[in-house]
Amino acid sequence: MSENKPETTQILSIAEIEAELKYNGIEIIRLISDKGGMADVYEAWQPSVKRRIAAKRLKPHLATDAEVRTRFEEEAMFLGRLNHPNIVQDRKSVV
Repeated sequence: MSENKPETTQILSIAEIEAELKYNGIEIIRLISDKGGMADVYEAWQPSVKRRIAAKRLKPHLATDAEVRTRFEEEAMFLGRLNHPNIVQDRKSVV
């Protein structure tokens, strides 16, 4: 990034985020955390299988970075394979 250009951050309203997640087949219930460096985490409902899930949404300013997207997708695949009583197994990642 150039020293002269400020970083552009896309700010979405909760309605825009809900619409985006709904488009991806899930319904947002509430924001769990927006403190992560790469993604925000939501409690959500996945109607197709009638279950509550944790949905991670990649932060908009990172979504165009191919390396970040790849890491995000690899993390989702890795976490999907974990099996432990203290780990949420049902996840949906949204880029």
